[in-house]
Amino acid sequence: MDPDEKKLKFTVLWKMQQPMLTRWWTVGAGASFVFDYYLAFFHACQTVINVFDSVTAPNGIASDLFSMMANPENFIDLVLIRCFNKAYINHHFDWMQTCKDLAEELGFQAHNTTVRFFIMDRDIRSVMFGVSMDDYHEAIEAIVKNENEGVVDKNKERTRHLDKLRVFLHEAHESLHKHFPRWTSRKLIPAALLAEGPLARVVAAAMLKKTALPTFGEHEGVVDNVRLTGRLIFNSTVHKQEINLLAFDCFIRNQLETIDDYEYPPQVIAAAELLWQGTINLREINYGDEHADIRWFMHSTYLPVPSILQFVESGVKEAKYVSATDRSEAIRTCLAIIRSATPLGRHKSVDKQLSYNANKILGILLSASNRSDPHIEWERNQVENSYHDRLAQVHYSMKQGHFRDARVDTKKSKIDESGIKFKRPNVAQQPKKQTLTSQVTGLIPYGKLTKTRNMLDLEEELLFRNVPIDELPTSVTERKAMLKNLEIERLTAEGIREEDAANLKTFKPQSNAPFRLTDA
Repeated sequence: MDPDEKKLKFTVLWKMQQPMLTRWWTVGAGASFVFDYYLAFFHACQTVINVFDSVTAPNGIASDLFSMMANPENFIDLVLIRCFNKAYINHHFDWMQTCKDLAEELGFQAHNTTVRFFIMDRDIRSVMFGVSMDDYHEAIEAIVKNENEGVVDKNKERTRHLDKLRVFLHEAHESLHKHFPRWTSRKLIPAALLAEGPLARVVAAAMLKKTALPTFGEHEGVVDNVRLTGRLIFNSTVHKQEINLLAFDCFIRNQLETIDDYEYPPQVIAAAELLWQGTINLREINYGDEHADIRWFMHSTYLPVPSILQFVESGVKEAKYVSATDRSEAIRTCLAIIRSATPLGRHKSVDKQLSYNANKILGILLSASNRSDPHIEWERNQVENSYHDRLAQVHYSMKQGHFRDARVDTKKSKIDESGIKFKRPNVAQQPKKQTLTSQVTGLIPYGKLTKTRNMLDLEEELLFRNVPIDELPTSVTERKAMLKNLEIERLTAEGIREEDAANLKTFKPQSNAPFRLTDA
């Protein structure tokens, strides 16, 4: 990868490196697997420790893993991630991977993503105390009962873990509202006019700033329970659940209010007006009636828009192929060899007017062509099937245990001989104190504060600590130094030794400054 951020930024590769959805899918799947085989992992770690000497890397890795798993705090966090993924991430990601509504293509669901954003926002608000989190609450109770009896206040310990869950869900909610509002922006919200009829009509009313929802006919499948429950229910076939149209309308209008005005194309305005009146079905594949031009514009403009999943799936699939452990070590070796010869940057001899991604793709194609051309010539000009014989020889050696069988047999023999010789627990296997993030502790590392992100935060914090505005330093380094001195004074007043306070690399904010530690 080209380390120059300027060449990477705003490219597809840049998006792939921040795969919010796929990262959580992978982390959740790993947490679920470890949860199911927790005791088996302990046994496997001890077996590796028994087989390898203490100075080897496998022994160190197994010892560190044993240590982390032996920490009850890590186990509770593992259960939290597992429960959150099963309760929230999994079924939404499953929908994104399987839905082919209208477009008949996976990954092209821009017309349904706005509705899904609403459903995800609604679901995350009810995750904390749902049935799916029972394992998390059970793990807390078990740890509190077994590890802390007579040591700490049990209610305080429960509250601490529930606070961690609240922080976790807050960050998840913030992440959702960082990535998904693009689908309710005025440039992409017209895609939602191609959603299911009642949902599309609600979006049309919000876009046109109508004061009320449209009137729904009996054929549209909307159940009016406003008087009894305050809900206007539509049973969505695409999303396979009931959706409250009143709540959806409120959600869309709130999202549109936070965005600057944008002039919709005239075809979009016309489509929204017709939907509001109930005189058009934009989901019909019919380009021969009086509304053919509008329908074709909407289909050709918004159905080809890739949904979020498109930005991460190719990277995930490539990683899956390279780590295809169930297919044999030979396949992994072949893929690694091919990838090692594939250029990852822009090809130097191609058109500089093309985009970075176009040049990258062209470079990969040219590289593949240059590597395959000699084989074509060798095959054509071979003498007495020499080329085919060599290819058959390589293929046979790879299939007949050159990689897998011999190595697996060797590993089995080594484990049978040494794995049963139990070693006493070493120092590295002992539980270590868990490293907590700033979101959990409330402490901010000085080293994470930068000029581009935190100058105003530092100003607000220093003013709150009674620093006169005309004495504020102009550089971020001087502001951090002043803040550290003030923090030492505060901690000393609370009874902490000055030497200990001076050694701390974090501070506790006293103001309401956000102190972002990552770029938005």
